[in-house]
Amino acid sequence: MIFDTFTIVCSLVALFILLLAWLFNPFRRRIFNAEANEDATDNPPLSLVIITQGNAQALEENLPLWLTQRYNADLQIIVVTDEGDQYADDVLKRIATTHDIHRTFVPQTSRYMSRTKLAVTLGVKAARHQMVMLVNADCSPASDLTLALLVQANNPSSCTMVMPLSHYQEPCKGFYQFEHLHRSLYYMHSAVSGAAYGSNSNSLLFCKDMFMQGQGFLGSLHLIGGEYEILTNRYTTREETSVFVNPKAQLVQQTPSRHIWRNRAVAAWEIRRHLKHGFITRLTYITDQIVLHLSYIVLIGLAVTSGITQHWISLGVAAFLFLCLLFTRIIQARKVIKQLDIKINTFLIPIYELRIIWHNAMTALLHKFTDKIEFTCHKL
Repeated sequence: MIFDTFTIVCSLVALFILLLAWLFNPFRRRIFNAEANEDATDNPPLSLVIITQGNAQALEENLPLWLTQRYNADLQIIVVTDEGDQYADDVLKRIATTHDIHRTFVPQTSRYMSRTKLAVTLGVKAARHQMVMLVNADCSPASDLTLALLVQANNPSSCTMVMPLSHYQEPCKGFYQFEHLHRSLYYMHSAVSGAAYGSNSNSLLFCKDMFMQGQGFLGSLHLIGGEYEILTNRYTTREETSVFVNPKAQLVQQTPSRHIWRNRAVAAWEIRRHLKHGFITRLTYITDQIVLHLSYIVLIGLAVTSGITQHWISLGVAAFLFLCLLFTRIIQARKVIKQLDIKINTFLIPIYELRIIWHNAMTALLHKFTDKIEFTCHKL
């Protein structure tokens, strides 16, 4: 009998697994809830706060791009540097001859608190406008309409925060770009589905009153890093968070070295211990990983078993659906990557997806064996 019970059962199981793999895919879920008009001219006044974090070279490269933004309203530029950063001083002195830039600094005497969080607080306090765009110096706008589009994505009647999307500057290792985007998909989906869990983009648009009335980073000033994750997690709600996806409104982050990339991943593992309402996001992530790997294991297992038992039809079905699995994952990812205009070799997507779990395992291991005092300013 050609279609015996074994062949029918194996074919149905393989088909069911393929359906699950299609459903549990971060590239299939909605990741934005806001739109913007590129031709709008009614932008509100905006304060742009740039945090240097000691990276004056990036400030020199990216500040001119922010100064040439097409923004039809008052745009206040605030740069927060470290006290005594001579390189940053020289950069600002040269640019200040042609542009009005407000500069403030983090004093060297500040202790027992994150200097970056203090820099953010000082920058927001210096803002004279209600809308504040916070960005690291290592980020540049993807176009001269980035600020205008992000502000347009904000709903002035209810929204208090806009989460921009970012990607790494080229040239960049493919897996770095993919891993960054992969995490962004979960953060953005959590924002449009409920309270946002976090953000891995070094930029955020929010209302000054929200930050000041909530007392900024109160309760987390001792933590090193995680500024954007903490702000997003602490202050957003479903009704007050916009996620806007447009290649012209993205931020381009400086590509990190391997050492910096690994350290950021370990630090993010620590920061997430201090974030709230992350159960659904983490459960979704874990479920996606289980289904993905289970799909490959089951399809390969069915193919091998069918070959050993000489059930050639079920072997052909398993092999065909395995190829369908590969191309389905590639097509779903390609659609999103093309929409976001990010350069990733989509034919490597299946390899990158399988590599994610090993990257996470290594990060968790490094975090486990890292002295937790390294993640805090309280080192006494």
